[in-house]
Amino acid sequence: MAPKRPSASPAGSAMPKKALTAANLSECMDLLTHSMKIFEENYPNTERSTPVIRGVMEKMTCYEVLLKEKQQSITSFFRPHTPSQITESETDDNNGDTSEEEVAK
Repeated sequence: MAPKRPSASPAGSAMPKKALTAANLSECMDLLTHSMKIFEENYPNTERSTPVIRGVMEKMTCYEVLLKEKQQSITSFFRPHTPSQITESETDDNNGDTSEEEVAK
């Protein structure tokens, strides 16, 4: 039996916008992987469960790709600067002397 859908909202109230966040997607993938592992470890008919598990995981690959894209966009935003990206004024104290931090290195 299909779950009941909420009835239309009253006039003037907007439905919240749906968004699949990286956290939601990651949780979903973890739960699905865990669920498939339960089938694999406990269902005695491996001839039936193996193709089902494989099929479910294959259908979810598009969401795995989406999760990786979301994670890459987040990590690229917080990517650390390489030494070549730091300007001379940031590493020099403007008088040509080497800083104490650079000497300690």
